[in-house]
Amino acid sequence: MGAALALRLAEQYGPQVSGLTLVNPVINIADPRMRALPILRMLPSLAGITNDIAKPDQVEWGYDRLPLRALYSQTFLWADVRRNLDRVEQPLLVYRAIHDHVADASSVRLIKAGVRSSDQTYIELRRSYHVATLDYDADEIFSGSVAFFRRLTKEANGTAE
Repeated sequence: MGAALALRLAEQYGPQVSGLTLVNPVINIADPRMRALPILRMLPSLAGITNDIAKPDQVEWGYDRLPLRALYSQTFLWADVRRNLDRVEQPLLVYRAIHDHVADASSVRLIKAGVRSSDQTYIELRRSYHVATLDYDADEIFSGSVAFFRRLTKEANGTAE
């Protein structure tokens, strides 16, 4: 949900958002079972999605249940974000784990096709799963994000090298 909210803020607040780092963004799920969600949302919940981490002994604390009404509601946020991707003109740094078991590649394809940013960088993570910030590639994500935002800060201050 974090990437969808970050993109929405960029769409709504334009120049007040200097740049975005997205990690395993989800603004779409291509899984055909999602077509049944309007009916399935009447069920209270399904087993939660947590701990999609390749690194042994690493734990993501999360909810043990996924409330289906909340997921259904989230699809409306995703649709709105997708409709307005052309408003995103900010620099983007996007990380995507190629072995993510939660977020499929469709979201990154939609972001690439939809945003108008002239400064876009997409990095494939080969050692991590969905929760990449707790996984093998975490250091790369953190150091890359720091370097990205330092560059944007320098450019904004007119001190770019």
